[in-house]
Amino acid sequence: MVYDIGANVGYYTLAAAKYARHVCAFEPSPTIVSILRRHVQINGLHNCTIVEKAVSVKSAYARFTPAETHGGENNGTGHLSGDGALVVPTISIDEFCKTQSPPSVMKIDVEGAELQVLEGSASTLAAQRPILFVATHSDELLVRCWQFLESHGYKVSNGEGDRAPGLNEILAMPERSSA
Repeated sequence: MVYDIGANVGYYTLAAAKYARHVCAFEPSPTIVSILRRHVQINGLHNCTIVEKAVSVKSAYARFTPAETHGGENNGTGHLSGDGALVVPTISIDEFCKTQSPPSVMKIDVEGAELQVLEGSASTLAAQRPILFVATHSDELLVRCWQFLESHGYKVSNGEGDRAPGLNEILAMPERSSA
């Protein structure tokens, strides 16, 4: 099971669906979800579930700024924001996994909310030990996510083997049980 968190229009969802038993694509933007649904449909994918929610530290509601309302250079720059134009439902991965199959792989690209996603996934990370691909959106978030993952028993790398500024995409492999 692959979780594509911050699925956008489905680039990773479509790629993962070719190899994974099932993909859960999480995307809160109604505009982007309509494109994502179309991409899944035209590719004839029946092993994808689209979850129209933002992933965060808890299940609730949050304000969201779609890319088109802030002049984003592309449709992948929507983000949770205190002054966002939309109110969207949120869900934690730990809550989602209470009723759904847990992930073996998680891709996280959520425009600045990476640490909240990880914090809302702590029990799942401990119990399931998925492989993680995380795109952080600042050097500070890179360090904080890196520390969180290491403290949960993951070996973290960003291509240089350290927390090199500017290399904000990281791979986290389960190293040991975090129990």
